[in-house]
Amino acid sequence: MEINYLPLEVIEDDKLSFESKAIEIASSINEYPSYLPYSISIRGPWGSGKSTMLNFIEHYLNNDKCRVIRFNPWIITDRDSLINSLFEEIYYQIDGGLTKTKEKFIDYALKIVPSATKVATYFGAISNGLEPGSASTLSSGTSESVKGVGEILFNKPLSRRKKELYEEMYRTHIGTDNKIVVMIDELDRLFPDEIITIFQMIKSALDLPGLIFIVAMDEIMIHEALENKGISRSKQYLDKIFQNNYYINTKYQLRTLVEHFLISTLDPTQLPDKVLIECLDVYFYLNRDKFISSNISRFNETFKKDDNNWDLNSLDPKQINSSYMTIFEMLNDELNLKNPRTFLYFSKRLKEIWPGYFESVLKKYLYRDFSIHTAFLILIAYIFYPTKCEERTFKNNYVKDDITEVFLKSVREHVSLITPNYVRHESNYLEIYELKDVIPCATIFLNPYPDILQKSKKNLHYEQGK
Repeated sequence: MEINYLPLEVIEDDKLSFESKAIEIASSINEYPSYLPYSISIRGPWGSGKSTMLNFIEHYLNNDKCRVIRFNPWIITDRDSLINSLFEEIYYQIDGGLTKTKEKFIDYALKIVPSATKVATYFGAISNGLEPGSASTLSSGTSESVKGVGEILFNKPLSRRKKELYEEMYRTHIGTDNKIVVMIDELDRLFPDEIITIFQMIKSALDLPGLIFIVAMDEIMIHEALENKGISRSKQYLDKIFQNNYYINTKYQLRTLVEHFLISTLDPTQLPDKVLIECLDVYFYLNRDKFISSNISRFNETFKKDDNNWDLNSLDPKQINSSYMTIFEMLNDELNLKNPRTFLYFSKRLKEIWPGYFESVLKKYLYRDFSIHTAFLILIAYIFYPTKCEERTFKNNYVKDDITEVFLKSVREHVSLITPNYVRHESNYLEIYELKDVIPCATIFLNPYPDILQKSKKNLHYEQGK
């Protein structure tokens, strides 16, 4: 099964219940009075599926009522072109038979759109029947278009032009259900000045009858951009622009993502996939029956040493259970795996690495659950922090002042709790003996540094010669 990357376009691919919210939003737009301006926002973090939501909303809009403009300001290179392009898109969607409305729109645009001479020629050429390509050539190459532009620009103030356009568009849309729906995506990728330009267009320049704006944005990024430009009350600023806000909440969907994009693609009859499913069951579904703490007695029996001078350290079930929960929270929040785009990247990398990783590392530790769990977490750590995935990162007996990542610290603590070790009490000191574990094998496989490989080979030759 291939992973369906966002943004999705086919409703049948929806695994996160976007459809019901999209129907709700589309219905509100279909029923909204066409003679009133309206703007709404779709808010969610990067990768949460805002573009998918726009696709689904468009799917459920009434095509007989709504002409849709998909406007992506990210592909436009400067502020002037941003304004120009937005006006052009709307101009093209005004019904071809509404000559007077189109004329009023041109008249109004000439006061706002930068590079007015070019735009005047462009719109004028189109209104006289030229194809867009020919009109663009004319507007960029002729000097005759300059003549009379001054008269066009200064014979009527902007407020008067907007009032006339507003009244004309009101007359056009009253008694009809016709609307132009402008969907703006990738807003949070723009520079602060450009973001404010878009908001100014929505709130002041283009708050016109028949125009509905749907803006998809990362709210945190937008607040930062506004505050960067000295707008301290960014929330109130946005409240004045949008009449309604919809949120994409990614808080409780990690297990749904695991089910649809990982487990459903694995074959439990194959040993590598079976082990991976068990690891997912432990750390993503928190199946307590498979926690190390549920098998304490078996551990004590399995790893009991013949040497009576050594005692197996007692594992603490409460600490272990709490540690599993901590790892789950780290996966969800610290690594942001609840985010669909982040999760899809993670699942792709996991499935790419797993077959070779299983054969080279895990296969020899199948009888040790704690080793399997440790190796699984090391692999996750490698996917997100590849340069930090070293033996010393995961072992408590190494100096680790340079490890600042919260997830890595949590994994190290968890590994120390689930790995059995032995103690021998002598008269003058306490000696600790740890089982030979999976950490060196896993980290060398994932990061085969030449020096470490050379050292590993020497150790192997030494042990074989003993």
